[in-house]
Amino acid sequence: MDEFPEQGTHIAAEAMEELEQSIGADGAAEVIEAYIEWAVAIAGRAIPDAEALGRAAHALRSSARMLGLRSLADFCEEIDAALKRGDAVDVAAGVVHIRALVAEALPFLRSNLARLQPAVPSGGAATAEQ
Repeated sequence: MDEFPEQGTHIAAEAMEELEQSIGADGAAEVIEAYIEWAVAIAGRAIPDAEALGRAAHALRSSARMLGLRSLADFCEEIDAALKRGDAVDVAAGVVHIRALVAEALPFLRSNLARLQPAVPSGGAATAEQ
């Protein structure tokens, strides 16, 4: 695996709609919020070797696919497959690419999170409906 695909988040927006339909707006918002935290934490970690890169790719892959983040999911699958085959992987380039794909996905995730979460009234916490 000598070269990585061009950067550019290819997003399947319909995946977000399917998620919302299957678990509701509140559930989808929780999943998105948790994934944002998880992806940022993983992308921010030190990834010193191929084994750590493989763990990061594996951790990001399934949820990325579920959320419609095709480029991130595809790249993580490529890393996984290359490591399973025993191919040499450029760890530094892989880390840079994963971080770039996570960063490119964040605006899409955050805009969907904002759409799904109820507005918080000025003055603090949301009030419960009676």
